[in-house]
Amino acid sequence: MKIIIEYDNNKLKNISDELYNLFKKNNYDVLMLNNSLSQNEKDNIIKNNNNYLLISNKLNSNNNLEIVYPLKNNDSLSKVINDQLSKLTTVSKYYQLRSSFNTTLDYYEIFRNLKDNNGIIIKYSENDLKDNIINAIYQAIINYL
Repeated sequence: MKIIIEYDNNKLKNISDELYNLFKKNNYDVLMLNNSLSQNEKDNIIKNNNNYLLISNKLNSNNNLEIVYPLKNNDSLSKVINDQLSKLTTVSKYYQLRSSFNTTLDYYEIFRNLKDNNGIIIKYSENDLKDNIINAIYQAIINYL
């Protein structure tokens, strides 16, 4: 399985790099999509890969850590990550988010373009940009896989 790590904010580069390095060090096929790529470029890369897990790192506008999963997916990965992170920090919630314009679609465009809905968005607060959080996310994903 290929692990695709995406981030949209320079503050998340270090976190994304650390996660990338953890997967790479343990012989996972991993790909980084950084914020210099357009959404269309990211979508094309994702569409051209099979058997992958997308991990999208975003900065939350409030002071909460949240986990978002696609509408057409179940909450099993979100729950595993939530359970692991809850040992270290407060996870506000894990949930699905619908578009306000069309409630059959995901709010996040990156989810709309997933072939198999195998993805997760982790929304970090400024306080959660720490090594132990990354290690917990990595361990949760390994346990899930």
